[in-house]
Amino acid sequence: MYYNEENNTAFLVAPRTGSRTIVHVIKQFGYKHVNRFHHGINPAQARKCDRVYVSVRNHWDALVSWHSQNPDAGKGMSVGEWFRYIYKEYVLAGRSDGMARYIEPDRMFGRWLEYATDLIRFETLEDDLRNVIQEDFELPHIKDGRSCREGRHYSEFYSDEDARYVGDIFAHEIERLGYSYENVFSRT
Repeated sequence: MYYNEENNTAFLVAPRTGSRTIVHVIKQFGYKHVNRFHHGINPAQARKCDRVYVSVRNHWDALVSWHSQNPDAGKGMSVGEWFRYIYKEYVLAGRSDGMARYIEPDRMFGRWLEYATDLIRFETLEDDLRNVIQEDFELPHIKDGRSCREGRHYSEFYSDEDARYVGDIFAHEIERLGYSYENVFSRT
C-alpha cells in the first residue's frame, strides 16, 4: 500500500497490473510505501482514506502475464493448461503458497477491491494515472504485456474451452470489474 498523507489517499497495487509503473509515478507525488510488502494492504489505514485507488487487469491477460513470469512452472504448457494445473494442484488442494494465492476465485483482485473507491485499469493505465495525478509526469517504459506475448493478443493463448474455464473461475470478479467474455475476446 502506498499512502499520501497530504491528500489522505492510497494506492493498492495488485501484481501483474503495471504495478512497477504505477509505483514509479506515484512516488514522485508524495506516496510512501507503508507496509512490508509491495502488494500488501494496511486495512486500518485504507479504511480511513478519502480515496483508495486499486489497480486491476482483465483476468485472461493477467494470467498470460503470470504464465510468462513463471516459465519453470509452465514449461511446455499452454496458458490454459498451466492455469488448470496450478488451480488443481494449489487452489483445490488447499495450498496458497507462491502465486497460487492470487488465483483463488475472488482473490486475483478481490483482496484489494473491498477498499477501492476508484479503479486504475491496466488497459487504460496512462489515462487513469493522469486523471488521478493531474500533474505533468513522464511514464517509465510501460510493459503492455506485448513483450511476453510477442505482439499477439492474449486471446490467442487460449482455446475457447480454456477461456471459458478462466471466465467461470473468476466470474464474480470479472462481472464486478465490468469485464466480460464478449468484450475481452473479439475473435472472428
